[in-house]
Amino acid sequence: MSLHSFAGPTGMGGWAQRVWVVEPGIDHAGIAAACERFASFAASSASHDDGCGGSTVIVCDVGAITDPDLATLSLLARMQLTARRLGRGIQLHRAQRRLIELILFSGLGGVLPLYPGLALELGRQAEQREELVHVEEVVDPPDPPG
Repeated sequence: MSLHSFAGPTGMGGWAQRVWVVEPGIDHAGIAAACERFASFAASSASHDDGCGGSTVIVCDVGAITDPDLATLSLLARMQLTARRLGRGIQLHRAQRRLIELILFSGLGGVLPLYPGLALELGRQAEQREELVHVEEVVDPPDPPG
């Protein structure tokens, strides 16, 4: 994990935003330490926000994560929880398709939001079904009153 500053992901107004970069290879044993580092970053970035209504969202660059797993999901969910405890939130930037699919499959799509404009259209295509030709409905005669 590392910290970088770069021009805002949307490039609007030339503002610079501090971004938390999530690198691949985290395992379950390293999640607690990573969250502690993230908490100190989130707290320090809150103090660096300008007085002009600075963002309460921390942008997390997850572009390097190409092979996400359960540890990755656990880390991201705990980072969101940590940010929320500090009155902030996270948004994922540069997420690869496999990570997005894993987040949606796990049901964490509402918990781990993507940076605006990043969402992929992950809908599945409907099956190709042939039209049934010459099919007639069969109606059973009504039962006699008994």
